[in-house]
Amino acid sequence: DADFREKPFDCFYALPAPAFVVIKYPDGFYVIPIHKFLEEKRSSERKSLTVDRAREISYKIVNT
Repeated sequence: DADFREKPFDCFYALPAPAFVVIKYPDGFYVIPIHKFLEEKRSSERKSLTVDRAREISYKIVNT
């Protein structure tokens, strides 16, 4: 669409929805709420998230 004028369908509104980070470890997928993931990133001295810590803060674990 080469027309740069604003049209009614150029925008949309999304209701607040939960957000998650999904991390794959060898034993499965760990679904972590974004607020817990960001807090862990801010407060942890480690650069990586261990599987044990991911297990503690996960909302859900899907085993593979």
